[in-house]
Amino acid sequence: MSKQTAFVVFPVLLLLFCFYFWLSENLGANSDNMSSLLIARDLVDGNLRLHGWTLSTQSYLFTNIIWAALLIKAIGFHPELAHGIPAFFYTVTIFFSYLIAANGSKRGAIFIIPFLIVPTYFSTNQTIGDYPEFCALAP
Repeated sequence: MSKQTAFVVFPVLLLLFCFYFWLSENLGANSDNMSSLLIARDLVDGNLRLHGWTLSTQSYLFTNIIWAALLIKAIGFHPELAHGIPAFFYTVTIFFSYLIAANGSKRGAIFIIPFLIVPTYFSTNQTIGDYPEFCALAP
C-alpha cells in the first residue's frame, strides 16, 4: 500500500470504526457480548481456570474472550468495550477485504468496498448488535 493510499484508507477506517461503534450503541449489546466481556475481566483478575463459570458449548474463549482480556489488561475494563470490540473486528474485516480486493486491481477494490462498508441486515444483527427493530438503519 502506497503512502498516498494509506493517507486516504486509514482515516476512512477510523470513520468506519466510529460509525460501527455508534451503530452498536444504538442497537445495544447482546448477552453473548456482555458475558464474554465479564469472562475476560475475570481472566484478567487471575481466574485463569474460570472457576465458578459455567460455559456453554460455544464459549467463544479463543475467538472473542482472549482478545477482550488482552484489551482489558491494556486499557482497563469499560462496559463500552461491548460495543468497541465488535466495531473493531468489523473494521479490521473491512480493511483486510480491501487489501485482498486491491491486490488484484484498484478497480476490484472500488467494486467491493460499497458492499462491505454498508452493513447488511444480517451482518448488523449478527456482528454489531442484536435488536432487529433498529436494523432499519442498515440497508
